[in-house]
Amino acid sequence: MTGIRIGKYDIELLILIAGIMISFLLNEWRVSNQQKEEKNRIVNQFIDDLKADTLQIKEHSSIIERVTLSCQSLMVNDSMIDLAETSTNVTMMLNTVSDKFNEAAYIEASSTGKIGLIENHDLRYRLITMYDQSHPEIYGWHEVDMKENFPALTRYVNANVPFSPQLNFTTLTAAKQEQLASAILTDEFKNLVQMNLIIKSGTGQLYGMKKEECIALIALLEEELE
Repeated sequence: MTGIRIGKYDIELLILIAGIMISFLLNEWRVSNQQKEEKNRIVNQFIDDLKADTLQIKEHSSIIERVTLSCQSLMVNDSMIDLAETSTNVTMMLNTVSDKFNEAAYIEASSTGKIGLIENHDLRYRLITMYDQSHPEIYGWHEVDMKENFPALTRYVNANVPFSPQLNFTTLTAAKQEQLASAILTDEFKNLVQMNLIIKSGTGQLYGMKKEECIALIALLEEELE
């Protein structure tokens, strides 16, 4: 009888241990599945942000390219002023672009530590580098543009270029046309245009690098999805 009782207790103990192990395995599976779902959510959010940035960069790069071409045209020392072309170039030169990228995914992932759910170490490093280094660099160029370059250009245009509705210089009188020619041929104006050209060209190069990195990161993030 004693031997039977011991065997019974052994079986009950084994059942208890098995139950605990199954419960542990189920909990581990549940946690792993939750982490996988959370990882996929974060990765998809990164992909959405980067795709939106890519479209924004494409639009802004087009504007910057046109501004650059306008600046280059205005840098030419030519006493024969084409009023229609000058009108287009001055109007285009005064264009600016927004510097704000989509950072919701990175803010959440970095502040909660969920960026660690991304297993690819190189991918994590490149994401951190983009948001912590590349973005501030672009924002820095834009800040110089908006706080120094753009105000200086607009002040000069407002003070020296004769008023014309929507900068349509073809409507100017002969006297006003001479005033316009004098205004855009000064060294001061050329220096302002050159500074605008440098800033826009530098920003355009950074945008190009950002776009290429976005495309590469989207491909790597898609590989992370489970």
